[in-house]
Amino acid sequence: MTQNDPIRIFVDVPQSAAADLMQGNTAVQVQTQGGTGREYTSKVTRTSQALNPQARTLRVEVDIPNADAQFVPGMYVQVAFGLPAKGLVQVPAAALLFRARGPQVALVEPSGHITFRDVTIGRDDGSVVELGSGVAPGDLLALNVSSQIGNGDAVQVHRLDSGAVPTVPPSTVPPPTVRR
Repeated sequence: MTQNDPIRIFVDVPQSAAADLMQGNTAVQVQTQGGTGREYTSKVTRTSQALNPQARTLRVEVDIPNADAQFVPGMYVQVAFGLPAKGLVQVPAAALLFRARGPQVALVEPSGHITFRDVTIGRDDGSVVELGSGVAPGDLLALNVSSQIGNGDAVQVHRLDSGAVPTVPPSTVPPPTVRR
């Protein structure tokens, strides 16, 4: 016998977000998938209060009212947590490069040359990544950099229609396309 109202959603979150979620009551947005995608708002109900030592994740539970049976056991959903800002720099995930030295970004210098910088990843939200070090507000980053582009290569920055070249961060506007 099961109880499906409320329904309990289990989420294994990365260790980097564990401290913010440990106390519970963090705002949560749950979105169903498929053609009838709906959004629900709730709060963290409880956590395991311990990290899984193999996966380095924290088990978080969210209870959602389910009187209309929109959720069924075993269903996959997308969950977003309202985590507090940590003053980290946000960049599009397409700005990251994963090389032998570790994660890097391709910084476009004022001279128009590429410089690769090592970065540390603070949080990964899928399409946006928060970096703990390696970039500063106002840095211009190249997206989707080919492995054929090397440190010091000259690039041409293509401006957007507005004529302004956006910088990342603090805005969340994606940087312009950079072609060699």
